Amino acid sequence: MVVKMKSGKITVPYDVEIGVIDYNNNGLFNDSGIDKFFIPNIEKDTLDPDDCLSWTSVYYPEIQFMLDKKLFALEKVDPKGNYATVRLLPDAADTLAKIKLVSNIFNLDFDKIEQGADGLKNTFRDNEYSMIKMWFTKCGGCIREIPEVKKLRKKYGIAVVGFNAIDSDFEIQKHISDHDIPWKQYKVEKDLLKSLGNDCSYPYNILIDKEGRVLLKEGKVENIAEYLERRLGR
Repeated sequence: MVVKMKSGKITVPYDVEIGVIDYNNNGLFNDSGIDKFFIPNIEKDTLDPDDCLSWTSVYYPEIQFMLDKKLFALEKVDPKGNYATVRLLPDAADTLAKIKLVSNIFNLDFDKIEQGADGLKNTFRDNEYSMIKMWFTKCGGCIREIPEVKKLRKKYGIAVVGFNAIDSDFEIQKHISDHDIPWKQYKVEKDLLKSLGNDCSYPYNILIDKEGRVLLKEGKVENIAEYLERRLGR
């Protein structure tokens, strides 16, 4: 179904407004990995992106969100913000019930990692702190934070690994080469990301300790740096 959009706001059935933001202020609403899509806090009757239930980058394949206990997928945002296309998904309860959140990294279903799961476990065990960076090649925010991740890795000596559930092997390798990324990348299934609390939000970073305990989720690089500074004082 096509949903009309006015002033960056769109209304779906049940009279619930959701919003899109021209995040880089270039007149377009669908810059992949840059512009934002968000679901308001309905109980507070607000469309304030700083007080919303969740928000993520627009125009990302298979973005899903709940409204009135129904599951929708965002398929397209018009570049000029005139309309958006969303799709009602079946069996929302069954879909959500399959995802079990984990609080310890060693409880992950490592079978959902294409290769190198044993080496990944050893990386987590052998380093005092490890950062999992979830990303995809067209995510502008993921690209912009690469220099900060490199500084973080060098300053605090933490392990960094990338999880990618979207791109092909060729796209990943080209991205690594183009941006001179030194940390190892793993192709994973989307359900594995969801079990870590990431339901299509990018960039998304997780900090863990060597025992596998999840210390920070959705952590911005600067937040992770502040945490490590307090703990390590470097």
